[in-house]
Amino acid sequence: MISLIDVKYDHGYKEKLLDGLSFEIKKGEIVAIVGGNGCGKSTLLKLINGEDTPDSGTIAISQDMKVMAKLEQIPERLEDNITVQDVIMPDVYNAQQELEAASLEFANPDANMKKVEERYNRALNHLEEVSNNIAHKISTAKQKLNITDDMLGRHYNVLSGGEKTRVNLCTIMSKDPEVLLLDEPTNHLDFEALAELETFVKNCGKTVVVVSHDRYFIDKVADKTVLIENGKAYVTNGGYTKFLEENKLRKEKEEQDYINQQNEINRLEEAAKKLRAFGRIGDNENFFKRAKAIEGRIEKMDTLDKPKEAQKINLDFSVQGKAGNDIIKFKGLTIGFADKIILNDLDFNLYHSDRICIIGKNGAGKSTLIHTLMYAVEEKEIPGYISGDIKIGGNISIGYIPQEIHFDNENETVIDNFREAFTGEETRLRATLVHFGFRGETIFKPIGKLSGGEKVRLLLAKIIQSKCNILIFDEPTNHIDAETRNTLEAALLEYKGTIIFVSHDRYFINKIATSVALLEDGKIHRYVGNYDDFTHQLEKDKENKERLDNEKEKSKLNNKIINNSFKDWK
Repeated sequence: MISLIDVKYDHGYKEKLLDGLSFEIKKGEIVAIVGGNGCGKSTLLKLINGEDTPDSGTIAISQDMKVMAKLEQIPERLEDNITVQDVIMPDVYNAQQELEAASLEFANPDANMKKVEERYNRALNHLEEVSNNIAHKISTAKQKLNITDDMLGRHYNVLSGGEKTRVNLCTIMSKDPEVLLLDEPTNHLDFEALAELETFVKNCGKTVVVVSHDRYFIDKVADKTVLIENGKAYVTNGGYTKFLEENKLRKEKEEQDYINQQNEINRLEEAAKKLRAFGRIGDNENFFKRAKAIEGRIEKMDTLDKPKEAQKINLDFSVQGKAGNDIIKFKGLTIGFADKIILNDLDFNLYHSDRICIIGKNGAGKSTLIHTLMYAVEEKEIPGYISGDIKIGGNISIGYIPQEIHFDNENETVIDNFREAFTGEETRLRATLVHFGFRGETIFKPIGKLSGGEKVRLLLAKIIQSKCNILIFDEPTNHIDAETRNTLEAALLEYKGTIIFVSHDRYFINKIATSVALLEDGKIHRYVGNYDDFTHQLEKDKENKERLDNEKEKSKLNNKIINNSFKDWK
């Protein structure tokens, strides 16, 4: 058991980051930590892991949960010569480096050969020792994480995001920890890697504490979801969907309890006021005593704080000017770069009111397809175009959020940049920015200093001003917190235009998509419905293929039996 009791931590801020936080983690539980950006989720992992200590309160950890391993967010690069084996077995790597350094001493004519030989033998023995110690620990982890012997020799830097996550998990699992602490493990993973991670977390047999914004992932794996809000912890048994339901009810109850208490305080204050008035009119001390008793009741009340309203952004994607039914048609489209074909003889149609999600493995060409569509609509030269017919509908206006957001002038302030897209009075302009979370001095913040989530909000504010009839989003939820994602989803469901987007956020896809297009081997395969419908259809297709393959095998066997029978008859 890990017990957090009345934990307080200010991290150098005026207000407490964690302010009386309390909850428990039982052995074998998978616990998801959720909350807005900057609420203290990663800080909480550090406190549990002993990397930092709280200002006050207690973090009690039972003896059978003392050994912990933490998965940090994936480092971008290591040295180019570092292999997967070096990352998984750092002790072995260090011992090998020492052995290599010792062996080089033999080439030094001035060296004391006896000491050189002693150093070499020590390094060799140490290498054998650490190799034997880690071999049995790492074999099970490799098997669970699908890390082959061939993969061990590959350079770490060339791995995909999913492969790096598997390697890093194997590294911490080799320590045979009792508790796994995972900080945003789903970042940059494709669907195959996400499915592998889910399976691993559910079946690893460890206590797992995971910080994540991936709501679908939390729904799949979590036994318990803990919201960090205003420095406190709010626990829900179950995944993200269950948490949303209970959190809504909790907030409604808190609001109603506050209103009821304020009404009761007002009623008592009014009663005390009347009694004092009666006391003055009748010159009766009893009325004053009764009034004082009522005022004493008010003073003894455990007064509830007014519930803080979440700072929600205001999204309203209204459309000005309807596009035709046919938005765009690609026929036999082929795109390639540096002798590599990305889209190969591809056919794709986009129609009015489509809400289509483009999915596929990393490098499949999803962003290339999006960029090709935009260049075609803007009648610009298409990078990498080789062949194919392209037809564009009329009256098309696009709002676009790229995967990597860059502005032409990073020194420009938020208000000056937004002014380019806004027509109207200055007071209304500032009020609009407030609706998108830019309050007070933040409107004068240079764009280059904005967080990823703030940049997305600024682009959304500008897109809404344009009243475009097509929205094209490339991984729109990567940098925004869960509250903003929920607001964005609600707004997109009300949108009357066409939406085409790339996303690995399966919860978001389930909410928004009316069809899913799988990009694979340069071709596109379209499925009606959301992500769950898509995966169901894939399973169905797999079952049908297996059934047909079995029938073919049976048919071959029957034909062989018949042929042999005729042979015997002859």
